[in-house]
Amino acid sequence: MIGRHNQQDIIQSAQEIAPELNLNDFRFVKAEHSEVPFWLGAANIGVCFITSSFSSLGVSPTKLGEYLAAGLPVISNDGIGDVRSIIDDSDAGHVLIDFSPHSIEVAIKQIVRLAGYSREALRERSRPFHDMERAVGLYDQIYRRLA
Repeated sequence: MIGRHNQQDIIQSAQEIAPELNLNDFRFVKAEHSEVPFWLGAANIGVCFITSSFSSLGVSPTKLGEYLAAGLPVISNDGIGDVRSIIDDSDAGHVLIDFSPHSIEVAIKQIVRLAGYSREALRERSRPFHDMERAVGLYDQIYRRLA
């Protein structure tokens, strides 16, 4: 896990939800922004959980694009902007319907399958959703229509 997470809270929550998880398979890293690409290369799965709310319906998490550009499959929650359509349309991971024990159990069972994805194939499948040149072109079209 890359970030400034409270490791003990995550370990405790993981053990409560899924005691069968081998916590030795987890690594916690505090990294500078410039180091993140290196650590993404060492990761197996990107996790993108955002609290679902009315305002989150219009959000597309930056980290989702970063994960896909790195070829990382993603586990995310539903109700966040276009996350479901991006993940479903590019077969890029798994979307939890909710945070019920059943949904979490289903997501955990997906980890082995997702970790086996070809990074290059995933990068190509998801390119329409994270390609910077395409995004700039689309924004340019919108601005020209408005002008």
